[in-house]
Amino acid sequence: MPVRAIYEIKDAPVPLMTDMYMKTIVPSIAEESKQAYLKMIEPLKYDYKATDTEDKCMFDDWRDVKNELYFTKGYNNIFEENQIAGLWVAYEALNQIFERYPAPDFHAGYLQVFYYNKKRFWITAEAGHVVFSIPEEY
Repeated sequence: MPVRAIYEIKDAPVPLMTDMYMKTIVPSIAEESKQAYLKMIEPLKYDYKATDTEDKCMFDDWRDVKNELYFTKGYNNIFEENQIAGLWVAYEALNQIFERYPAPDFHAGYLQVFYYNKKRFWITAEAGHVVFSIPEEY
Protein backbone atom coordinates (compact mmCIF):
# COMPACT_ATOMS: atom_id res chain seq x y z
CA MET A 1 0.00 0.00 0.00
CA PRO A 2 2.02 3.01 -1.25
CA VAL A 3 0.25 5.72 0.77
CA ARG A 4 1.08 3.84 3.96
CA ALA A 5 4.79 3.98 3.04
CA ILE A 6 4.65 7.78 2.85
CA TYR A 7 2.73 7.94 6.14
CA GLU A 8 5.50 6.01 7.90
CA ILE A 9 8.20 8.59 7.05
CA LYS A 10 7.69 10.71 10.16
CA ASP A 11 10.68 13.05 10.20
CA ALA A 12 10.21 14.61 6.73
CA PRO A 13 8.27 17.86 6.24
CA VAL A 14 4.62 17.21 5.43
CA PRO A 15 4.68 19.48 2.32
CA LEU A 16 7.48 17.32 0.87
CA MET A 17 5.61 14.09 1.58
CA THR A 18 2.40 15.53 0.16
CA ASP A 19 4.29 16.49 -2.98
CA MET A 20 5.63 12.92 -3.19
CA TYR A 21 2.08 11.65 -2.81
CA MET A 22 0.90 13.73 -5.78
CA LYS A 23 3.92 13.26 -8.04
CA THR A 24 4.80 9.64 -7.31
CA ILE A 25 2.03 7.73 -5.55
CA VAL A 26 -1.05 8.99 -7.42
CA PRO A 27 0.51 8.58 -10.89
CA SER A 28 1.59 5.04 -9.96
CA ILE A 29 -1.98 3.87 -9.33
CA ALA A 30 -2.73 1.09 -11.77
CA GLU A 31 -5.28 1.96 -14.43
CA GLU A 32 -7.72 -0.67 -13.15
CA SER A 33 -7.59 0.95 -9.68
CA LYS A 34 -7.87 4.58 -10.86
CA GLN A 35 -11.69 4.64 -10.74
CA ALA A 36 -11.73 3.29 -7.19
CA TYR A 37 -9.24 5.98 -6.14
CA LEU A 38 -11.28 8.75 -7.78
CA LYS A 39 -14.48 7.45 -6.20
CA MET A 40 -12.77 7.35 -2.80
CA ILE A 41 -11.59 10.99 -2.90
CA GLU A 42 -14.62 12.43 -4.73
CA PRO A 43 -16.65 13.16 -1.55
CA LEU A 44 -13.83 15.36 -0.18
CA LYS A 45 -14.70 19.06 -0.13
CA TYR A 46 -12.39 21.84 1.07
CA ASP A 47 -14.09 24.72 2.90
CA TYR A 48 -11.26 27.16 2.28
CA LYS A 49 -13.53 30.11 3.03
CA ALA A 50 -13.69 29.02 6.66
CA THR A 51 -10.00 29.85 7.17
CA ASP A 52 -9.12 31.97 4.16
CA THR A 53 -8.32 35.25 5.87
CA GLU A 54 -5.97 36.10 8.68
CA ASP A 55 -8.72 37.79 10.68
CA LYS A 56 -10.51 34.41 10.94
CA CYS A 57 -7.52 32.24 11.77
CA MET A 58 -3.93 32.51 12.91
CA PHE A 59 -1.62 31.76 9.96
CA ASP A 60 1.46 29.58 10.34
CA ASP A 61 4.37 28.46 8.22
CA TRP A 62 3.73 24.79 7.39
CA ARG A 63 7.20 24.23 5.84
CA ASP A 64 8.62 22.59 8.93
CA VAL A 65 5.48 20.74 10.04
CA LYS A 66 6.49 17.09 10.20
CA ASN A 67 4.80 14.20 8.45
CA GLU A 68 3.46 13.05 11.80
CA LEU A 69 -0.24 12.62 11.21
CA TYR A 70 -2.53 12.00 14.17
CA PHE A 71 -6.09 10.80 13.61
CA THR A 72 -8.69 11.15 16.34
CA LYS A 73 -11.45 8.66 16.99
CA GLY A 74 -13.99 11.03 15.43
CA TYR A 75 -11.99 11.33 12.21
CA ASN A 76 -11.54 7.55 12.05
CA ASN A 77 -15.29 7.09 12.56
CA ILE A 78 -15.90 8.95 9.29
CA PHE A 79 -14.04 6.10 7.58
CA GLU A 80 -15.19 3.22 9.77
CA GLU A 81 -16.04 1.08 6.73
CA ASN A 82 -12.68 1.71 5.03
CA GLN A 83 -9.92 2.97 7.33
CA ILE A 84 -7.30 3.09 4.57
CA ALA A 85 -9.53 5.60 2.75
CA GLY A 86 -8.98 7.94 5.71
CA LEU A 87 -5.25 7.94 4.96
CA TRP A 88 -5.72 8.56 1.22
CA VAL A 89 -8.16 11.38 2.00
CA ALA A 90 -5.71 12.85 4.52
CA TYR A 91 -3.00 13.27 1.89
CA GLU A 92 -5.50 14.46 -0.70
CA ALA A 93 -6.70 17.12 1.77
CA LEU A 94 -3.13 18.17 2.59
CA ASN A 95 -2.47 18.47 -1.12
CA GLN A 96 -5.44 20.81 -1.47
CA ILE A 97 -4.10 22.96 1.36
CA PHE A 98 -0.68 23.23 -0.29
CA GLU A 99 -2.20 23.97 -3.69
CA ARG A 100 -4.05 26.89 -2.10
CA TYR A 101 -1.06 28.01 0.01
CA PRO A 102 1.98 26.99 -2.09
CA ALA A 103 5.74 27.08 -1.63
CA PRO A 104 7.98 28.64 -0.67
CA ASP A 105 6.13 29.57 2.53
CA PHE A 106 3.23 27.13 2.78
CA HIS A 107 1.79 29.94 4.91
CA ALA A 108 -1.69 28.65 5.83
CA GLY A 109 -4.09 28.88 8.70
CA TYR A 110 -3.28 26.50 11.51
CA LEU A 111 -6.84 25.15 11.18
CA GLN A 112 -8.29 23.97 7.86
CA VAL A 113 -11.90 22.80 7.37
CA PHE A 114 -12.98 19.91 5.14
CA TYR A 115 -16.04 17.75 4.54
CA TYR A 116 -16.15 14.12 3.57
CA ASN A 117 -19.58 12.80 2.66
CA LYS A 118 -20.96 15.93 4.32
CA LYS A 119 -19.21 15.12 7.62
CA ARG A 120 -16.97 17.95 8.75
CA PHE A 121 -13.42 17.42 9.91
CA TRP A 122 -10.55 19.72 10.75
CA ILE A 123 -6.87 19.60 9.99
CA THR A 124 -4.68 21.50 12.42
CA ALA A 125 -0.95 22.11 12.55
CA GLU A 126 -0.07 21.70 16.21
CA ALA A 127 3.36 21.47 17.82
CA GLY A 128 5.10 20.52 14.59
CA HIS A 129 2.69 17.77 13.52
CA VAL A 130 -0.76 17.44 11.92
CA VAL A 131 -4.00 16.46 13.66
CA PHE A 132 -7.16 15.28 11.89
CA SER A 133 -10.21 15.66 14.12
CA ILE A 134 -13.86 16.55 14.13
CA PRO A 135 -15.11 19.82 15.68
CA GLU A 136 -16.69 18.05 18.66
CA GLU A 137 -13.28 16.80 19.72
CA TYR A 138 -11.37 20.05 19.47
